[in-house]
Amino acid sequence: MQNNQENNMPEAFELWKNMYYLTEKSYANLATNVISSDTFSKNMMQWMNGYLDYEKTSRKMMDQYFETVPVPSKNDIARVAKLVIGVEDKVDNLESSMEKNMGKLIQNITSLIDNLAPKQDEQLEIRREFNQTREAVESMHQSLARLMEKVDQLSSANNDSPKGQSKAGKRRQTATAPAEEKTDDQPKD
Repeated sequence: MQNNQENNMPEAFELWKNMYYLTEKSYANLATNVISSDTFSKNMMQWMNGYLDYEKTSRKMMDQYFETVPVPSKNDIARVAKLVIGVEDKVDNLESSMEKNMGKLIQNITSLIDNLAPKQDEQLEIRREFNQTREAVESMHQSLARLMEKVDQLSSANNDSPKGQSKAGKRRQTATAPAEEKTDDQPKD
């Protein structure tokens, strides 16, 4: 039974194929005659004009609808998209100018640090010299104080003689006078 069905199928296909080839030319001629006629062209033109009128009316109605309803239209979205693109361009420009300015700022800070480093060394050297000078002055002050003590001791030893007392007193007055003047000039704490 299966063999009969298999044999019937190719016969049906062959039948359809033959029918297609026989009717193809007549259908093609009919379609060519219909499409090339003036009536078809006029009907097609009327249909296209009707469709365009429908499209225009539909767009107008949609625009009016979207004006009353708080839903953005295609034009609104396009306008916002242009604004967003403009903002993005401005942000990109700001970003690129900031990168350029940051590069310049980093360069300036680096050169400033490079210029300040030797000056800091100079300041450290000046402080070191100042501290050495202050220590030397303090040492001289201590030496002067010891010398004054010795002068006082000598003057007290010479206190017995009236002649020695006058010389020691004079020496003490001349030695302490500049020191007293300096202490008067310094602000009191």
